Amino acid sequence: MVLPFRKSLEISLKSIQVRFFRSMITVASLVLAVAFLSFTLTGSDVAVGLLQSGEPQLRLALVDAGYDLPSLPSAAVSTADEAARLGGCYAGARECERMGVLFHEREGRPCGSPCLGGA
Repeated sequence: MVLPFRKSLEISLKSIQVRFFRSMITVASLVLAVAFLSFTLTGSDVAVGLLQSGEPQLRLALVDAGYDLPSLPSAAVSTADEAARLGGCYAGARECERMGVLFHEREGRPCGSPCLGGA
């Protein structure tokens, strides 16, 4: 039995269309991930700059905005130490990525993250 050329062309075009939409979904997720990372890093840089200014009103504004800082600075904690604490979000995101890799490995699927030991 021979497959007609028209039918084989239809099958191949449908396959290309499906692959294209899968690629578009992947690209869209990467764009959103980079946008979120940029937003987070910019917000952290702004918060660190406000904290390093040393003005108490700006410090209270950061506490009111939800940053995990004591409302009154203690003499033992420097501004640089508190600024370093604000950068802890990156470590949390890194841990989430690592857990995702472990999940994929447990499921027997390869991971595409070379920095965490993936393919």
